[in-house]
This record gives sequence, structure tokens and C-alpha cells, in this order.
Amino acid sequence: MATSRRHATLVHFALAVAIAGCVQSPTATSGAGFSSEPSAPADTDAASPATARPTPAPTTQRDPPPDLTADPLVWFAPLPPLPTGPGRTYTGSDDFMSLFTPDADWGPAGDRIDVFKLYGEWVAYQATLPELEAVVDTLRRRDIALAVEAGPLDPTSTCGQGIEGFAGREEGLRIATRIRAAGGRLDLIGMDEPWYYGHVYDGARACHWSSEQIAQGVVDFVAAIRTVYPDVIVGDTEAVTRDLDPDRLVTWLDAYLAVAGTPLPFVHLDLDFGRPGWPEMVESLRAAGAQRGTAVGLIVSGDPSDTTDEAWFGTAAARILAAGGADDPPEHLLFRTDRVAEAARAYATAPASLGELLPPPNLATGAAARASAVLSGEGPKRAVDGDPGTAWNAGTGPPAWIEIDLGRSQTIGLVRLRVQQHPAGLTDHRLLGRGPGTGGAWVQFARLHGVTEAPQSLEWRPEAPRENIRYLRVETVTSPSWVAWSEIEVYPPTD
Repeated sequence: MATSRRHATLVHFALAVAIAGCVQSPTATSGAGFSSEPSAPADTDAASPATARPTPAPTTQRDPPPDLTADPLVWFAPLPPLPTGPGRTYTGSDDFMSLFTPDADWGPAGDRIDVFKLYGEWVAYQATLPELEAVVDTLRRRDIALAVEAGPLDPTSTCGQGIEGFAGREEGLRIATRIRAAGGRLDLIGMDEPWYYGHVYDGARACHWSSEQIAQGVVDFVAAIRTVYPDVIVGDTEAVTRDLDPDRLVTWLDAYLAVAGTPLPFVHLDLDFGRPGWPEMVESLRAAGAQRGTAVGLIVSGDPSDTTDEAWFGTAAARILAAGGADDPPEHLLFRTDRVAEAARAYATAPASLGELLPPPNLATGAAARASAVLSGEGPKRAVDGDPGTAWNAGTGPPAWIEIDLGRSQTIGLVRLRVQQHPAGLTDHRLLGRGPGTGGAWVQFARLHGVTEAPQSLEWRPEAPRENIRYLRVETVTSPSWVAWSEIEVYPPTD
């Protein structure tokens, strides 16, 4: 029973690729990327946080503005080490700072990175001044713009405390002044989902503010940061959950435009890839953004159940292609993998080469499928649609089964079952096959049993390839959860 746990390492970094005509500040020229023309400083009367801390004087930025007109514009955002706690069991990349040694090798992607994004919590509280100085010096030497992800909203006494998006102006000013103290300049900010967590989020200490109130909070945040960095470009990232009506996100773009008087330069979609029809939704949001002067990008990921880095990037590449492909990809793409250096350069120079990074053909993709039971909206075809973000769910506990028809007899070298199981616990599954190679009868190929949980992958590799198999069936006889699989993959033998 194969198990895969992905640990963040230096090479598991993120790039956002901005395609032609994407991001514009209020004073941007037309065409790809950002204008390097400085914007007018905001009215500083609105810039002081509620704590009434002194307003920093505007900094004199000694470096010329970075060239953000590249087409495409590439962002690099590795996760630094951060404290663990409830809801966050990962620590980031232990070797994060090795990026900033004088002899650090960034590989071929180093020449393609235009923007490096840091995380606000690390800048504000975790990084030492020498570490920030090393980051600033490296980015200056490489002529790379510096960006930060930050939550712009100020929590109140009744809501927002400890919620994403609510780090506030005081932390934003701390980030800005720490970067200034390190000798750097802050060129861009990607806000951390203020609208979703200020308006949509329904958990403990939720605020449920109107879009207009959130927009005003963002305007105040931007004004505060521009007392330190007058030319900073501030865009957004927003969650798009499985049940979120995308028209609601469009109302956020309109509310911000009405309150701020200028459009959001960009918004990155933090998308649930289990959402049916997500490529069409992304396309409609891109069109709505274009009408409003906002570039709409997509955070692309592999799947936690991918067992290798190559498989992880194969999933990400398939999603890029589904979102528009080589001809018309989203304006921004954000993805993580150890192969991203190779892929970023390939994508920037020849987008069609993304297809070359896809995994070997999955014989089960698009196969006919049937199951013992189905939860509404989560039918068996979702287990063979090629995307592990979707799933078949029986809507019942065991016993339950799913069966696929490969269309014709195939030679099988590997079957991978991606677990969709909550809660974790002891499971027992039986993999059976049928075809001319079994005399037309069902034959048990393997029994997979043990303690499992999402997002594991269970694999069966026969000692010798199984020939002339057309049908596969997975029977679950023991499980603590409803029976479900996010993907059933079947691969031919490898050479």
C-alpha cells in the first residue's frame, strides 16, 4: 500500500506567469505587464491605523523602478519556515534562505523570474534583519521586483481576530518598514483573500461585512502602505470554493472600483479544482475582469495524492491546459513543483511544450464507469475524468464498488487509486479485473488493506504485466467513511 506525503522543500516553489495585457496599475500603459510609471501618493490622512501609530515618512527609493512589462511576467513565491499550530502542520522550506547565498543556483528559471513574493507573517515577525537584507540584496542583484502577500483588513473587537485577510494596516506598515530597514523597495502586494474572509466566510468570528465596507478597508490599507512606498501596486487573491457563485466575485470587483475609483490591478483565483466546470467558470471570470480592467489569474496546483514530483506537475500542467492551454492561458498562473524551473522556461518560450510535461497516458481517463451507489453530483465518471480534484462518492459506507470499462483489452503495468476518505481509518479494498486475459471471469488482482486517509494513493504493480484486461472493479468492504475515490488511474507497462 503506497503512501505519499509531500514535504515543502526549496524546489517546491511557486511561479505566477502573467500573459499579455495582464496587470495594470491605475497609470499603466496598455500592453503586457505593469507600467513603470509611478502612481501618485495616496492621501495620507486616511493612512493611520486605528492604533494611531506614527505615520512613516515616504521613503526615497534609491533603485529605479523594476521593469514589470515582461510578457509573460513571472512571480516566484516559495514558502519560508513558519511556526506550526492548529490548522497548520507544515513548516515551509527549511532551506529557504539558501536561495539568498552569493553562490545560490536558481537554475534556468532564474533568468525568467520578474517578481519574488514573500509572505507577510515571515517578513513582519519571523525574518531577522540580516535575512531580509540577504533577500533584498539577492533580488537587487538579479533585478527582480519584490512583492509581499498581506491581509489588509483591521479586525474589530467582535470579528476578524485570527482570520485570514485580517492582518491589518499595522502589520502592513510593519512589513513595509522592515523591508525599508533592510534597504529594499516594496513593488507589489498580493492581498490575502480579504473579500472572501470578510464577506463570505461563515466560521467563528466572521464579520459578514458588505463588499463596499471591505473595499474601503482595502483603500485605507493601500493608503497606509503608500506612506512608505508611494508606487506600490496592490492586487488581490480570492478563494473560489466549490459552492461559491462566481457572480458574487464580480460584484466584489465592481464594489472595489466604485469605492476606490480604480480597478483592482489583478485578482488570483484560489480555486477548488473539485468544482464541476471550473475551466468554463475561469473563462467567464476572465471576461468579466477584462471588462473592468482587472487581470484574472489562476493558482494552479498538482494534487496532494500525486506520488512523485513529476506526477504532481503533470496534474498542474493538465490544469493549465484545461484553463486555456497554449493559445489562451489565464493572465497569471501560480504553481508549485520541483520541475517548475524547467517548465517555466519551456512555458515562457513555447507554451505548447506543456503537453510534453504531462504524465504517460492514463488508460482510464474518459472510461465508461458505473457504481453501486452515487451521491448526487458526484457520479462515477468523476473518478476517471483525469483530475484528482474531483471524486466519485457512493454516499454510503461499505460495501460499495465502482467498475470501469477501458474500451478494449489493455496491458496493465500499474493501477493507482487516489484515496478520498474522511475520516482516516482501517480500510479493505479488493481490485478485480476481467477480460480475455482472465477467460472472461472476474479475477482478484490485489487486496489493499491498512490504515488509510486522503490524500494517499494506493498502488498495485503486477509482477508481470497483466495482458488482455478490459474491465476493472474496486470493491470496498471496510471503511470508516463513505466510499469514494478521487481518481482511478491505469497505466501500461514502462520500458
